[in-house]
Amino acid sequence: MAVGLKKRRDSALDRFYDRLPYKPFCGDDKAAILIRPLDQAAEMAYIQPNAPEMASWIVIDLDHSDSWQWEERGIPAPNLIVRNPANGHSHLYYAIIPVCTSENARHHPIRYMQAVARGLAAALTGGDLDYTGRIAKNPLSEVWQTTEIHSHEYELGELADSIEPISKAWWSGGEEDSRGRNCALFNCLRRWAYTVVLEVKRTGTWEQWHSLVLSHAETLQPPQDDFPYSEIKATAKSVAKWCWANYTGSQVNRGVMALDQTDLPLVNRQRLSARRTHKARTDATTEKLVRAINSIVATGKRPSKAAVARLSGVSRSQIIRGYGHLFDAGKSVAYGVHQITAR
Repeated sequence: MAVGLKKRRDSALDRFYDRLPYKPFCGDDKAAILIRPLDQAAEMAYIQPNAPEMASWIVIDLDHSDSWQWEERGIPAPNLIVRNPANGHSHLYYAIIPVCTSENARHHPIRYMQAVARGLAAALTGGDLDYTGRIAKNPLSEVWQTTEIHSHEYELGELADSIEPISKAWWSGGEEDSRGRNCALFNCLRRWAYTVVLEVKRTGTWEQWHSLVLSHAETLQPPQDDFPYSEIKATAKSVAKWCWANYTGSQVNRGVMALDQTDLPLVNRQRLSARRTHKARTDATTEKLVRAINSIVATGKRPSKAAVARLSGVSRSQIIRGYGHLFDAGKSVAYGVHQITAR
């Protein structure tokens, strides 16, 4: 039985369950692009912790085993620690007074919340400043070790008192003007959207897709104070609408090889079809990874396997097993899909 099914009055776990979206993004890998009813999603390893229009949690990603370092650093205690028993890495959950994140929300509270989250991550050794908290380890899942510390709901100012909020996202935009930054945001966002829209269309709604794109756009926003939040929302809506209505990718249609029109035995036809399907999937995965690498390179960063995994939706273990050649040392320029073949 999942932890979430054990009723604990007024606990942080109760609050977590009560504030979840009705049909959250979830999954048993970090991509978490499935959309399932709450009772099913609560059993999965990864889940969308915040509702599309209201943020109730700040989640900090720690890429090491010291989940309790906040004690010695004088940082407020998280409500929940969700730890991977295999490597000790964890997510720290901070319950906050909810912040509206809808399309009509005021952008200053949203940016303040993001600044506090980045400040908390920076104050903790191994905290990932690029982690958005959109998908997190599910504290209700028995896959992880969940420790509940308290049920206090923090004001953002409480958290900010003990850390230094970082108001600017990590964005290498150079001296671009507003139009250039808008184009950079658009290009990064659309490349990411291409990799996930088909799966979301298969299992979700337009509203969920739009919310997902806007959430990702907020993580890509440039740091300049003069970049209007309205531009981020407009760009996200434009990308979301076009991809939802028009993007079809390079899906393989059933019968594309016309094998049913040949005289080959059934077992041979099945073997040939399976080989083609495997190649198509491999090519599609390579394309996803290349797009993710290009997006990261475009921001001036060196693409790591962990960052590419988060952006592409391909698991880090799969990248290590079959696509390590995409990260060959010395390749410091952006790749083109046509330049790389799957191995």
